[in-house]
Amino acid sequence: MGSENDQQEQMRRTLDPVRARNPNLTISAKVASDHGTIVRKDFRAIAEAARELAALTRES
Repeated sequence: MGSENDQQEQMRRTLDPVRARNPNLTISAKVASDHGTIVRKDFRAIAEAARELAALTRES
């Protein structure tokens, strides 16, 4: 698992044009964990993103 060099950063840079086309997309957090450990190590970031989404749905 993982990527080499700055591969992740290159992929993240491609998100800017996508977000410009769709203002409903939001990036909540960048964490150090990979997809295999994010739930265990960065559960707080996941919970915060869920809270942000819940707040948006309450506003509607």
